Formats: sequence, C-alpha cells, structure tokens
Amino acid sequence: MGVTDFYYALEDKYYDLMDRIDRIIPIHKIIEPIDKVFPSFILFIIIILLIITGIIYLALPFIMPAQDVQLIFHVTDQDGSSLNAININAKYDSKIESLTTDITGKTMPLTVKAGTIVSYEIDESAYEKLSDSIKVEENKTFTITLKPKEALLQ
Repeated sequence: MGVTDFYYALEDKYYDLMDRIDRIIPIHKIIEPIDKVFPSFILFIIIILLIITGIIYLALPFIMPAQDVQLIFHVTDQDGSSLNAININAKYDSKIESLTTDITGKTMPLTVKAGTIVSYEIDESAYEKLSDSIKVEENKTFTITLKPKEALLQ
C-alpha cells in the first residue's frame, strides 16, 4: 500500500464520516461548495494540524519550563573604572534583591528564569540616580555606567 493508496483510503473514510454527520446535521451544504474550489479533506487536515500546533504551542511552557539564567551587574564610572560597594536594588517576579558590587565592580549572580524582566535602581550619593530594566534571555553580565552628580553652584 503506497502513499497514494493511504491518502485515498483516508479520504474515503473522511467522506463516509461526512455522510454520517450529514444525516444529523446538513453538512454537505458546506462541504460541496468548498470541494468545488479546494478539496475539503485537505482543508480538514490543515485545520487539524493548526489545532494540534496551537495546543502544542500553548502547552510548551508547561512541558518545558523556562530555564534558569544568571544576570551579573557590572557597574563602572564614565571612565570605565569599576565601582566598588555600589548598592543595586533589583526587582523581578514580585521579588526584591539587594546586590552590592565587589572590588571588580560586579555583583553576585542573580538567578532568574529566561525571559524575566529585571528592573533595577541605583541611588548613590556621588552619582546620578539611575533606574531601568532589562529582559534576561541568557546568562549575561550587564554593564551600567554611572554619571557623577554635577557640583552645586554657589
């Protein structure tokens, strides 16, 4: 039995099913005009494949949950020098983490799910206040450059 024979066997079963449904619901009024333009069996297969694809797409996050990724903040000044002891408040998924840079200007890794948006804020007296957000898709070291506060004119 070749592919063509298999196709025609399925098509025959499809039309047998449509005949049985037509006894209860007059479905041939819909199928016959479609068959004049395009085979309704192929259209039926396309619709079934789209439904299956949609179900898989919707179920995928439950089947394969997002993986954990790590975000490291690296804080520098305008000259590119790493800044030590800078406090960063990071907010994500209704959690708040307080991070502090070490002598290399980097924080400890923040572990989040891939695709998470992390909002962060830095409010240090010697630098302009900074707040922004980043979407974390993969392991990443994110560099933040702080601007010094302007000296107050007297």
